[in-house]
Amino acid sequence: MVVKTTTGGSAWTELYSGGLTRGWCLEYGSMLQGGEWDHDGDYANYKMAISRSVDNGVTWSHHKLNDENGRIHTVAARPDNGNVIYAGGQETYSWHARLFKTEDGGANWTQPGGSVFTNLSSVNAIIIDPVTYDKLLVGTSQGVYISLDGGTSWNVPSLNTTVTAMTIDPTNPNNVFIGTYSGYYFSEDGGYTWTSHNAGLMDNAHITYLDYDAVNHMVYAGTETGGVYRLAYTSDVDDAPSIQPAHLVLHPNYPNPFNGSTVISYTLARDADVTLTICDIRGRTVATLLERFMTAGTGSVVWDGRDAAGNPLSSGVYLCRLQTQGNTDTQKLILRK
Repeated sequence: MVVKTTTGGSAWTELYSGGLTRGWCLEYGSMLQGGEWDHDGDYANYKMAISRSVDNGVTWSHHKLNDENGRIHTVAARPDNGNVIYAGGQETYSWHARLFKTEDGGANWTQPGGSVFTNLSSVNAIIIDPVTYDKLLVGTSQGVYISLDGGTSWNVPSLNTTVTAMTIDPTNPNNVFIGTYSGYYFSEDGGYTWTSHNAGLMDNAHITYLDYDAVNHMVYAGTETGGVYRLAYTSDVDDAPSIQPAHLVLHPNYPNPFNGSTVISYTLARDADVTLTICDIRGRTVATLLERFMTAGTGSVVWDGRDAAGNPLSSGVYLCRLQTQGNTDTQKLILRK
């Protein structure tokens, strides 16, 4: 079952019931649910599966990933191509990890990395880098594995610990945060090295959920037995290494906050292929405003507060991201209604 609320939690609406026998995770931005599916109806063999909606939850399709019994713990879809989906979990006979990938919306699945993951006990978290979509970070029972080529090859983690939750700073993807059975770690180099920071946490806090507030630079950690914690993170969007104003500048939009529409201006130091996107605060692309070759100089576009399908977006903070090859600049936009 998947439910939603538009009232801050005081009332809930059922989007769909049935489908997966047990749901273990939900990626609401991509409308993906992962879990177990009693595909044969015998209540004995629960297969690893996902459910997916491409019409904002009106209808759902269900996809068995293979014939092994198991469960899916985490799902993620490429922001620029929702048919490319990754799913990770655990096969429940030998208790080995599984990582799956589809490039056709779920009709066919492969296992990128092969024995890299089948020799582990679980895949618990997947993040697609919000700037470089071929970069994957996969949290496992033995640390964070990184791929720079969409899952073909993988590095060996520098930190050997069970990763139970993971999130990323969408304005600076070098900042990655993980939760473990024994607390919280952060990385400032894209997941290659890690620093522990457990001041204020209960001893051996088992973190089950992490999220990052890119506006207020706060990390939120939900724990199995000790409540919810909040930690200020000092990284600043303006210090992100990926931002290089010498090559491009994304100017503050006007008006900001805005109601209805806002003007977004930019300056390019040289001719380039340009992409200008609007993302939510978790880094998921909701609208693409420019995607073409541009000559050097200053230009502007108007955004009307709608997503790629023309639907009005809700009030909140959004991120405007200007990208050329090797350069990125980001600004915060506040939509008020």
